[in-house]
Amino acid sequence: MIGIIGAGFTGLAAALKLCESGERVVLLEKNDEVGGMVADFRFFDDKETLEYIYHHVFTSDKYVVELCEKLGASDKLITHEPKDALYIDGKLYPFTSPIDLIMFKPLAFIDRIRMGLTVLKAGRLRDWEKLEGTLASEWLLKNVGKTSYERVWKPLLKSKFADDYEKVSAVWIWNKFKLRGNTRGKDISKEQLGYFEGGFGELARLTAKYVQSIGGEIICGADVKNIAKTGEQYEVSYSVGEEEKKLTFDKVITTLPGQLVAPMTKDVPFDEDTKKRMSAIDSKANICVCLLLKKPVSGYYWNTVCDDMPFVALVEHTNLIKEKDYGGTVVYLSRYINADDTLYTNDEEKTVEEFENAFLKMFPHISEDDIIDARIFKTRYSQPVVECDYSKKMPHITTSEKGFFTVGMAQIYPEDRGINYAIRSGYEAAQAALDDK
Repeated sequence: MIGIIGAGFTGLAAALKLCESGERVVLLEKNDEVGGMVADFRFFDDKETLEYIYHHVFTSDKYVVELCEKLGASDKLITHEPKDALYIDGKLYPFTSPIDLIMFKPLAFIDRIRMGLTVLKAGRLRDWEKLEGTLASEWLLKNVGKTSYERVWKPLLKSKFADDYEKVSAVWIWNKFKLRGNTRGKDISKEQLGYFEGGFGELARLTAKYVQSIGGEIICGADVKNIAKTGEQYEVSYSVGEEEKKLTFDKVITTLPGQLVAPMTKDVPFDEDTKKRMSAIDSKANICVCLLLKKPVSGYYWNTVCDDMPFVALVEHTNLIKEKDYGGTVVYLSRYINADDTLYTNDEEKTVEEFENAFLKMFPHISEDDIIDARIFKTRYSQPVVECDYSKKMPHITTSEKGFFTVGMAQIYPEDRGINYAIRSGYEAAQAALDDK
């Protein structure tokens, strides 16, 4: 029997593959529902569900497409053409098409051309390993120039990685450029993004139902406390409410951040390399405030904020999903931050107030009376810090102990985290468990 800890898309995908291969699987999830970072809610009971944290997928995300096909839900993955903008010097500038880049007046014409050429260059680069020892700042200065770096990219790196922005590898920023170039169809002036009807929380629930239909067991509300190796097996201790329980597994796959796995596996005799890798990757926390408003805000889906604000992204969800009724206009305000930063440790009500105040200053046509509701969602391990030579530091799926596997966001590389690669990682961990004879 194989135990999987965590029922986000990684754990669900691992369970799916293992069950289809004839294995007996039990999946333990701490929360009351599956989904992990696609956990969802409703502002009003009679309205649509949406995620606490904004989500979309790209047209190149084949694992999402294939999963939808397997579930018979391909018709629910809808492609949309969003409009994006950059907020700089207190003003929004369209930033969706090559024409928008050419017309982007905060940069000199030559800097706009260099940025466009960098996107094309990144899309053609395949040998990303050569960039592992190069800092993102060095690569950007060389390719887009000092002005573009100082005005656009440095503020974004700082808002994504806080005081670690100078450590970030060129591989991370290269992938961002490459992804932007690959999200377009034949018409390069239009970006294409996918969204699952009913939200990605619904896709997670459909996946869970499929796993259960082919023999998998999912226990929600199961808070894993300890994993101990007993002979050739693993004893997993967990609680469901006030009740303490134990299960014994032949193999275990954890899908949690390494910093959470380490303290619960003190009774597993990992070698020093496994222990070191488990906690080697630092991660930034995320704050995401979701606002429900009486009126539209920006006219754009994705607004990247280059100015000094409490948030780096303003995502107007209802400019992507226009046909659904959430009870008003939905806007996400997102920021990556150190976990000890006061903005993260503050009382949630105070953080929401700070985000709202900055938002209202950005858009004078929106008043405090236009805010119907607000929700905040904090994630401690949200963005791995992709330093130089990251591949030499990140955890391996296969550990030093036979039958024990770790997989998670920190191992999505060189790509950036997302639903598509969470699914792929789950499949990879399942295959490693199957190969472990």
